[in-house]
Amino acid sequence: MPIHRIGLIGDFDPEVVAHRAIPLAVELAASDCAFSISADWMPTEYLRTASEKVLQGFAGFWCVPGGPYRDMDGALRTIRFAREKRCPFLGTCGGFQHAAIE
Repeated sequence: MPIHRIGLIGDFDPEVVAHRAIPLAVELAASDCAFSISADWMPTEYLRTASEKVLQGFAGFWCVPGGPYRDMDGALRTIRFAREKRCPFLGTCGGFQHAAIE
């Protein structure tokens, strides 16, 4: 079974409850749907300069809660990539706000 990679756009902070819960939620959803999913944190500073080839390796993106992001442009760049490539995208809380800005 292929592994579907989901990029978690945001700056992981163990103090943010949602950041600790999101990987568990993805894991539970994957097991319910009989998929193999890898949820990979993508720090916004990294996303500012990440190659398009790196971004193409993901089946979808989740712009996660928790902000402000360290690099707003990195988050917006990745949201734009998802929109332009018609890649599945979810923005929650601050992630939704960034999607609206983009």
